[in-house]
Amino acid sequence: MNPFDGQTLNLAFPGVSFGAMPAKGADDATGADQETRKALREAELSSGYRSASSLSIDDIIDPSDTRNMLLQGLEIASSRIDGAANPKQRTVNL
Repeated sequence: MNPFDGQTLNLAFPGVSFGAMPAKGADDATGADQETRKALREAELSSGYRSASSLSIDDIIDPSDTRNMLLQGLEIASSRIDGAANPKQRTVNL
């Protein structure tokens, strides 16, 4: 749970890429050899876990667990509700 912006649950799937360019695009652009391509791909696959911890990702989940995790998030969010939601009054001057 990220307390700084009010998020209830922030999840990611395995293989998540937080970078601007995937490893394949980077190695194509640089003309990397096969060994470097393999190293870039391995780094890309493992970087999601490192990045998740610093980007307030609560968990990297298996896609088959999505429903259960969303239900858990809804349960957390519903416990925060104080009462019925009231519409915000907005004044518009034309």
